[in-house]
Amino acid sequence: GAPALHAWAFGEDQGCYVLTTPNSAALIARAHKIGLKAGLIGRTGGAELTLPGTSTISLTRLRTAHEGWFPTYMGDGDGETR
Repeated sequence: GAPALHAWAFGEDQGCYVLTTPNSAALIARAHKIGLKAGLIGRTGGAELTLPGTSTISLTRLRTAHEGWFPTYMGDGDGETR
């Protein structure tokens, strides 16, 4: 079956990208013109991420997890390596 939306949108596939733009119609038209698949999967704005069929995710928590995992992995989370 098809992967879950969050896995599809945020997986490590080098051929799939999530972009945000003030003019999605122009971006999609340009992509199609040069032979790329493109489509609108949502809208940005606010302080949370909500994907269909999932819980709401705080962008602050998402940013903290994204930016904090490596310092934590390398030490104790204070940015100091041990």
